[in-house]
Amino acid sequence: MQKPARHSARDYDTLIAHMQFYSEPNVSWSQWLHTACIQEGELTELGAFLASRLEGGVWVDIPCGLADASGKTVMEVAQKLGVRTLLQVDHDAGVLGERLEHPVRTVEGTTVYTHCADVLEFLAKLPVNTGKRGRAIYISGLQPQADFCRDPAHVSGVVVPYLQALYSELERVSAAKDLVILNEAAVLGSHIDEEQYPTLHPAIALVAHHFCCRRTCPHNKVQVFEKL
Repeated sequence: MQKPARHSARDYDTLIAHMQFYSEPNVSWSQWLHTACIQEGELTELGAFLASRLEGGVWVDIPCGLADASGKTVMEVAQKLGVRTLLQVDHDAGVLGERLEHPVRTVEGTTVYTHCADVLEFLAKLPVNTGKRGRAIYISGLQPQADFCRDPAHVSGVVVPYLQALYSELERVSAAKDLVILNEAAVLGSHIDEEQYPTLHPAIALVAHHFCCRRTCPHNKVQVFEKL
């Protein structure tokens, strides 16, 4: 299998500068993840699968967004799965808040690193996973901004190449059996004409980039892709 070419974050400067995403304030993405992985304090079948891949490993939460008020946090899920390192990434310093004041900290045995960066910018700087432990990149609620996508030039010139670069970087940084977890997959291709860009939906694009869908939750909110 030919390895994808390495790009620097600078190669993506124009895309990063112009790309616009929408943050859904009324959706608790982490609550969906929690429900998919944990029921009555025990791991679900999907959760057990993740634990088998990630015990002692790394979880990348990107974009991590606001701390969830429901109490059902990504941190809780990651710790239940046996993850030992959590990377929190978001482009909005205001969203990260106090977490940026202590960007490296230990929470109940889990080492947490907080980064203020665009999704593509961060992935372009992320090294290939060469460790013995598994790594999961968890992408939740990432969706192109609807008004921005109303201009076809924005879609063809920014959104499409940005997402294509995102998929390429996910392939590059992932070792065999590493995971990409989407919550929810469909929103990543929101406001893009599927007839014009039929291969841009993540369920199709990730397969083209040597991932295979291994698990979905009963409501199809959380999808787990494994690097082949």
